[in-house]
Amino acid sequence: MSAEQPEGVAERLHSLGAHGYMFAGGLPTDRAEQVTITLITALHECPKCVKCEAMIGRLQQAHPGGIDFRKVPADAPEAADYGVVMPPMVIVDDFIACAGKVPLEGAFAKLVANQLAGEQNP
Repeated sequence: MSAEQPEGVAERLHSLGAHGYMFAGGLPTDRAEQVTITLITALHECPKCVKCEAMIGRLQQAHPGGIDFRKVPADAPEAADYGVVMPPMVIVDDFIACAGKVPLEGAFAKLVANQLAGEQNP
């Protein structure tokens, strides 16, 4: 894994201290038909990763056909594209939404719903 983040990653994140990161800035609104959510998981059984996967499963049930879900281990080449990986890392349409923690379900559900509706996220 690369110690450097790809260009623009730092600008898309703001720190939440030891609790990880939450996406800072609006997602583009040109992908309203389907949202791709990628979950980068730890290499070992991780309670936070399990919670994230369950939450994404509930979102898939709430939005049938609207979410393309991919689970990627932290040592996969695709994970390295995001720089330093802090599992669980939740990526929505190639934008890091959260790293190192489980996102708040209500806020994350709203982010996904807004993205599917083609509305700007804060």
